[in-house]
Amino acid sequence: MKRLLMLLLLSFVFIPIEAQVASARCFKPNCWGAIAINTRTGRWGWTVNWPSRAIARSRANAKCGNQCNRSLVFRNSCGSYATPRTFNGGYGWATRTTRFAAEREALRQCRRFNPGQGCRVRVWACTSRQTASAPPPPPPPPPPPRNQGCFAPNCWGAIAINTSNGRWGWTVNHPTKSRAHRRANAKCGFNCTRTLTFRNSCGSYALSRTGGWGWATRRNRRAAEREALRQCRIHNPGQGCRVRVWACTTRR
Repeated sequence: MKRLLMLLLLSFVFIPIEAQVASARCFKPNCWGAIAINTRTGRWGWTVNWPSRAIARSRANAKCGNQCNRSLVFRNSCGSYATPRTFNGGYGWATRTTRFAAEREALRQCRRFNPGQGCRVRVWACTSRQTASAPPPPPPPPPPPRNQGCFAPNCWGAIAINTSNGRWGWTVNHPTKSRAHRRANAKCGFNCTRTLTFRNSCGSYALSRTGGWGWATRRNRRAAEREALRQCRIHNPGQGCRVRVWACTTRR
C-alpha cells in the first residue's frame, strides 16, 4: 500500500506543466518566458508572456521560491527542462520555436551528459505569439484642477515609477518637495522605486515595450514629453517608446 501511494505521488510530481495561456502582458516580438532551476535539488519555476527578459527571469525565480540558481530565458518561443528519473544534479534544457522541438533537444542534452539514467521532461513552457501591435497607451491625465495647496514659486509636483513593472503615480500642486514626493509614491501603492520632482513646471514619463524608460522636466507639457521620449529612445532604440503620463503644476 505504501509503495502504491509513493508511485502515485511521483506520477503527479513529474507530470510536465502546461504552458500558460496567451495574455495581453506582451506583444510580438517581445514576449519573454523563463524557466528557473535549482541544480542541487531539481526544483523549478516557470513563467511566460512578459514584456522584458529581466521581468521573466525574476518571476520564474519567484515561482521557484527564490531558491533557483540558473535561468533559461526565451523570446517568442518555447523552453523545456529535463532531468534523469532519479535526480542526481544532471539535467538538460533548450529553447526552440515549438514545444516538441524544445522537449526533444532538452532530452538530447540530458541523455548526452547522463547516459542510461532515464531522462524525462519535467517542465515546458511557450510564450504566446501575438502579432497585433501593442495597445495604445492610456490617455494622459487631464490637467489638474487649480487648488489652494501652493503658490509660485513653490508649487511642487512629482511622478513616481516602479522600474521593474512600469507602474506609476503622479501628483501636483504641493507646497513642498517632500510632500509631492510622498503623495506620488502613495498613488503608486508605495511600490515605486524612483521619483521625479519638479517645481512650477511639468514632468513626463515614457516607457518602451521592453520596460525601458525615460523621463524629464521642462517648462511646458510638450517640451517635457519630447525630452522624455528622447531619453527613452536613446537607451531603448527601436523599442516603441510612448508617453505614459505627464503632469504640470499651476503657475500662480
